[in-house]
Amino acid sequence: MQEEQEEIKEIKRTLSDLTVKFEDKFDELSKSVEEQQENAEEKINENAAQEGRIASLESTRASGHAATQAGLLLRRMDSLEKHAGATNSPDPRVAALEPQIEGLETRIATLEHKKQ
Repeated sequence: MQEEQEEIKEIKRTLSDLTVKFEDKFDELSKSVEEQQENAEEKINENAAQEGRIASLESTRASGHAATQAGLLLRRMDSLEKHAGATNSPDPRVAALEPQIEGLETRIATLEHKKQ
């Protein structure tokens, strides 16, 4: 009877030790999973921010391209008017757009250089 009680106590101690080890391992794994989840969320946020910057660059480039095309069209119209014998000064729309076009062309070149 004494031996059986000792064996039961030993089994209970072993079970208790295993339970503690299991709980420690579970806590460790839970923390690891939480850290991995936080890292994944950070990467998702970084990727979203990067995609936002790329979209902004593409939008700026598209806007710049459209403005450049409009400016070129106005310049061409002005040139045609001069060849047709117009004696008045260049189209004021061309003069008004030139600084904006130059600024956008510079901005596009800068952004494309950074992108590379």
